[in-house]
Amino acid sequence: MLKEARATIEASASTTRAKLIEAAYRCFERYGVQKTTMEDVASAAGCSRQTVYNNFATKNDLVTEICLIEATKLNDEIRRSLRSKRSIEDKMTESILVTLRVAAKNPYIRRLIEPADARARATEKGEPAHASQRQRWEPLVQQAIADGKIAVDVNIDDIVSWLTLAQMALLMKCDINHLDMKWAERIVRHFIIAPLLKAEKTPPSAAQTPRYSSARPPSPPAGSPRRRRPS
Repeated sequence: MLKEARATIEASASTTRAKLIEAAYRCFERYGVQKTTMEDVASAAGCSRQTVYNNFATKNDLVTEICLIEATKLNDEIRRSLRSKRSIEDKMTESILVTLRVAAKNPYIRRLIEPADARARATEKGEPAHASQRQRWEPLVQQAIADGKIAVDVNIDDIVSWLTLAQMALLMKCDINHLDMKWAERIVRHFIIAPLLKAEKTPPSAAQTPRYSSARPPSPPAGSPRRRRPS
């Protein structure tokens, strides 16, 4: 009996929370995030202000909840996009490019990145934003380790934090609404993903090949001054 009652209470709380989130979405679309108040959310949800505070201690908690919901949607979109990619380099590059494309249209994704405190939370282990990033990157990092592209003793959380910071830097420094995606792909592939992955090893025979085949040193270019021999 107690177990059934607890399940009913939890279901009711979940329904109330979902109702508040839906109301917050409507308020943010109508008034904007900055101007929306907890009273606005309560009115839109048809409940008391205290009910809102019982579920979300601050407006920032409510905004963060919505941002994480949008991050989950983003991760799903990334997974769908990666199905057509074969190499780990292509998959990791595409993951960042999809984030850039979505962020151009989704203010909640940008809100996870733009504020300084949000950037800190996204790179700190144990924070929900970091957990969302790790959920996206961990399968790709594990594949890279299995393929021998990344050392097995690396810290996955450190890699996730680095990739998250790299994404943030691109979003903060670029005009996201007019971003040249071909340029972005070159930057991501060559300056973010390539340094993370191991370069192909040079064959020993090539590495040991002397620059000049003759033991005699090369002749100086025509017209260059000749070195005098010591007398």
